[in-house]
Amino acid sequence: MAMSSEEREKRRREILAAAKDVFLEKGFAGASLMEIAGRAHASKETLYAWFGNKTQLISVLLEEGMKELGARVSSQATDGTPETVLQVIAVEVLHMINLSPLMRLFNVAGAGVGSSPELREILKQRALNHSGVASFLASCRERGLMKFDDPVQMASIFVSMVQAEYPAKLSLGVIDRISDAEIEAHAKLVTEMFVKAVAPDR
Repeated sequence: MAMSSEEREKRRREILAAAKDVFLEKGFAGASLMEIAGRAHASKETLYAWFGNKTQLISVLLEEGMKELGARVSSQATDGTPETVLQVIAVEVLHMINLSPLMRLFNVAGAGVGSSPELREILKQRALNHSGVASFLASCRERGLMKFDDPVQMASIFVSMVQAEYPAKLSLGVIDRISDAEIEAHAKLVTEMFVKAVAPDR
């Protein structure tokens, strides 16, 4: 008997949750579709049919994580002013790099690049794609709120300013995590600096 769309989506979520656990525990090289299928109480054939291979499965996890991040930003950025929206984006970016499950998945995928060249392209598309930020900046420019030439370049600059040295400090163990107070203060400072640079009249 065929599954309903609701049952299929529930099953898909269960498989993705199991896959996330296995990737975070075993890394990309150590994770296997057999173990993921076992934890999800699914057949290996189902995983192949729905997700393809291991590389495509982690790609789906990264894409879903980025969509959730975008949804959180959209739900919090209510008034649409550059200052409010960019500060919300900055806070979410800092929470993400604060060794969140999503950041750890990016690290897992990054470690697997040597054994799966396809992952390199996936990481470029997921980790280096700031299209949501670029779209918002473009809308600010169209409304006359900011002045710059290339919204994609400005989005990359903004995210780089937000991240600062935190990814290196976290990965090297210089700090265990970024405190909530640091996140709020840094997000506010970077947003103010950025808006002052591209919207000096505000």
